[in-house]
Amino acid sequence: MESDSQKFAPLPPDPVKPPLPYFKDPASHCWPGIHFTEHICLYLTIDFTNKRLNGRAIYKVRKLEKAEQLELDIRGIHIKSVTDPKGNNLSYTAKEDESPVGGILSIHIPTSKSPTTEFIVSYETDGCGGGSPAGGACDWLSPPQAGGQPFIFTQAQAIHARSIFPCQDTPAVKAPYTAIVSVLPPYQHLPVVMSAQRMPSASDDPVGSTRFHCAVPIPSYLFALACGSLNSRSLSPRCMVWAQPDVIDAASEEFADVENMLATAEELAGPYVWGRYDLLVLPASFPYGGMENPMLTFVTPTLIAGDRSLVNVIIHEIAHSWAGNLVSCRDSCHFWVNEGFTVKLERRILSKMYGSGLEGLAAIAGRQTLDEYLAAVGEHHKTTSLVTKLKDGEDPDDYFSCVSYEKGYNFLLWLEHCVKEDYGADFHEFLREYFQKFKYQSISSQDFINMFQKTFPKTAEEVDVDLWLHGTGKCPDLAPVDTSLVEEASSFAKQWLSFFAGNGDEDEESVYKRAEESFKDWRSKFGEWESKQKLCFVKELQANIGEGASINKGVVWNAKCASVMQAMCDFNSTRNSEIRFAWCRIALKAKYEKALETVKDFVSTQGRMKFIRPLFKDMYHIYPRGTYAKELFDSLKDSYHSIARKMIEKDLALEQ
Repeated sequence: MESDSQKFAPLPPDPVKPPLPYFKDPASHCWPGIHFTEHICLYLTIDFTNKRLNGRAIYKVRKLEKAEQLELDIRGIHIKSVTDPKGNNLSYTAKEDESPVGGILSIHIPTSKSPTTEFIVSYETDGCGGGSPAGGACDWLSPPQAGGQPFIFTQAQAIHARSIFPCQDTPAVKAPYTAIVSVLPPYQHLPVVMSAQRMPSASDDPVGSTRFHCAVPIPSYLFALACGSLNSRSLSPRCMVWAQPDVIDAASEEFADVENMLATAEELAGPYVWGRYDLLVLPASFPYGGMENPMLTFVTPTLIAGDRSLVNVIIHEIAHSWAGNLVSCRDSCHFWVNEGFTVKLERRILSKMYGSGLEGLAAIAGRQTLDEYLAAVGEHHKTTSLVTKLKDGEDPDDYFSCVSYEKGYNFLLWLEHCVKEDYGADFHEFLREYFQKFKYQSISSQDFINMFQKTFPKTAEEVDVDLWLHGTGKCPDLAPVDTSLVEEASSFAKQWLSFFAGNGDEDEESVYKRAEESFKDWRSKFGEWESKQKLCFVKELQANIGEGASINKGVVWNAKCASVMQAMCDFNSTRNSEIRFAWCRIALKAKYEKALETVKDFVSTQGRMKFIRPLFKDMYHIYPRGTYAKELFDSLKDSYHSIARKMIEKDLALEQ
């Protein structure tokens, strides 16, 4: 019989503070101020043949108020039994719901004098939400989709952990966990990796199982699992990369500098408490650029550009080890507390490692992305405030956008600018203290503001904090950044825009010859630019062609222009996915037919939502009645993660 010491690890030296009894996350059914999860021990069996997870979850829960009903979030989970540690059945009801937040497992907890209670839930699930329109965490890939062997991976953020196991699926709850994972024949040879430390097996663990332990408390959305044909390469004593056999060599080369990134982050933010920092390069259907699962960051293969030009995404995920993972947002309304702080730390790491010019490039690119989003949804749209207006029962995925990242970053950058002027202080020294003060905790925006006001009262009085946090639309103020690299790219873009304003009725060959002559000096210089500078150039073009352009109103951006630019710059062959994406968007805007094959190839070979959602929307607008976009999506949707399918279906339906 497994001992308590094997099931439950010691709590951290700074215990997680539960919220007040009346706290309610609008995206969860649980009441963590009444019952608060202290630990979960999870026995999981992966059944590739039937695409099912069979589970037995052992919970230790702190009782904070007198209440005999305990609620857990579920979605698409079939409950088999609920018992106490002695095997006695506990009364429960499991009610599924078609709403985005899913259903409720309500358990009757007998009255006792103990401050904690334990119970066991046995269940099974497909991990995909059981057909719910809200989707689920798991992506089950068939052997042909994954290079010859089946593959499973999870994506639990924002509220999809409830499709893997019953849980208090809110970031207000942070708990350590233990997992013992088995794989059914004939795939028992496939390795399992998790967002936890691999541990020696206990004496009564199932034969062939793998034991994991995450000793640092985490919110449920950071629970992560993957299993498939995987190889690994060591990058440093505490860093390793995992990937499929045909990707592992390129991945280990691309991410070779991870240890230096992690060490630089520690210098800025404080000790790294997680022990290991490993990477897992997932199959192409992974819907995000990266996911900051502790001890095992999940990343998209679109980061493998061959020149390490997209490693800022890895820096972003490393920064999450402090912002988001160590100090977490209390609920999805305060999601910027995770992402805005992460982008701020990420760009400071960029500056420290590679110079302030790259930080400036990233900052300006982020502002352009934010401006594009605001132009698309409108200045007063509910998703454009930092503290979101998420209501009970709404899907947090519907609020996911660049606002938390870029508006959050610019808020912190403005505070840094003002603090330097008012106090001559280093804002990142304050952030280091912030991470220390709130480590292991889940906080609201006001918790940060209270600490800031106490530390910098003069600045806090001058800055309109309420407008930043709750106002919709653009950033109230923008702090200066290093624009040296931006200005060079912008100058080149303006020359091209002026050139296109005068091409008139010339045939394509004549325009190309003029371009060769006009840009012969720039052409060689452009080839030597950093990839991020090339991306800045393309985004400057994108921001200033068509409706709403702030300069060069006379630009006629058409297929002829795009064809000439492709001949001069050869964007179609770039391995940098960010540049390729930006180029695809402006090529589609030009109705450049030859670019359609590039776009089709791009959306067919990866499922990263940052890329595929805008491209499908662009195709919908540009081609009659959106039929091309819908037909292409219909042919590809089964290759995408359920989260991506859900969001694209909403995008295309909204456009109707």
